Amino acid sequence: MEFENTQKREDMALHIAQSLLELLDTDAEKSLGIPFSELDPTEFFAATLLAQYYLFRKLTNEGDADIDLVEFTHILNRLAISYTFDRIAKDLGEDTFGKEGADDGSDA
Repeated sequence: MEFENTQKREDMALHIAQSLLELLDTDAEKSLGIPFSELDPTEFFAATLLAQYYLFRKLTNEGDADIDLVEFTHILNRLAISYTFDRIAKDLGEDTFGKEGADDGSDA
């Protein structure tokens, strides 16, 4: 069921966010060395976008492929829309296609 995947993604996102916060802890071993109060949010999020893009290329073996940064952001937008629809469906108690009780394996 899509709801389970959504929960797994949310749990993974919390772990990733915690790791990013550790980068901002100037006392941490792997700190960026920039005090949180001096951090430029635009620069930080631009850098995390690039980091995601580099990781995407590494994980998908797309190092020399035609997917550029703009196309990668389109992938992220599609994922965001899918996530949003899944969250709405979860709140309504329906699966992604609007069928109630989808977890019983029926088509109704």
